[in-house]
Amino acid sequence: MSEVKRIPMKGRDNVFIEVHTSGAVAEVNASIGQFWEPVILWLADKFPKWKFVGSYLRGAGAVGTEEFVPWRWDVSVDGEELGKLTRDYYGHKPCYAIENERIARKRERGWADKTVKVDNARKIVMKNFRPKDLKELIHETVGRVHTTVTYESNQAEHNYNSSYRQLTRHLSDHLMDNLSKYIGIAESYGYTNKQTLMEHHEDYKIKGSIESCKQRKMGAAVLIHGNTYAVRQDDGHFYTCESATLPDLLKRRIGMLKLLENEQTLINVGLRYTETEFYVSLEEDNGAS
Repeated sequence: MSEVKRIPMKGRDNVFIEVHTSGAVAEVNASIGQFWEPVILWLADKFPKWKFVGSYLRGAGAVGTEEFVPWRWDVSVDGEELGKLTRDYYGHKPCYAIENERIARKRERGWADKTVKVDNARKIVMKNFRPKDLKELIHETVGRVHTTVTYESNQAEHNYNSSYRQLTRHLSDHLMDNLSKYIGIAESYGYTNKQTLMEHHEDYKIKGSIESCKQRKMGAAVLIHGNTYAVRQDDGHFYTCESATLPDLLKRRIGMLKLLENEQTLINVGLRYTETEFYVSLEEDNGAS
């Protein structure tokens, strides 16, 4: 199993390179590299309490004498992340890409300040890499608590609505049988959608009857292919037949569904998907013809 090992570099106790023990990079081949030395070592000496950790090693140098140098450096102090330095390109020139939240907030585009000059890289780091002050910390706190307040409220609303829907499902028939009574109460509180409710309830009864049939595996999908009917019942049974030998129940109900428009449903009968594809209830005593 691969483990990550941090190797101290250049005799400093605040500069490390991460190497995977089972990887292809030997410890002796890990190097800070000429690109990084004038920035990382200079900063490490100026800020001895800062910790610099290089990772994502890339090959550099001639084959056989190849060194592996970090693509990115993570900088921290006392466990707090200060920012990152990454090798990038500005045009065709390699450059230092320097980023943290403080830099990102000031930029209109992108999230990192880039420079090809060592002195500029040092100045950008010194200007922007420091522990967050209270104003910055409270900004982060605002984001976290606001996000959590919204999440908890949405979760509570979801749980309430779910429980309420379960209750109303059990009371649905009772409510609709006594609609005038309850609509009168609701209208006294400003409810004005009686007609819409009745239409939606009727639509639900029609389409819900077929979904209930499907859930109980009491229906069949039917495909008309020329003069042949391909039937696959919900219990997995498959057969084909001609119109003359089609079971009477299927024949009657497909005949009824053919009179509908595509994607229309007939209560306790089925669904017409297209002119050749249907879902048909096989329940004989469900009130349908």
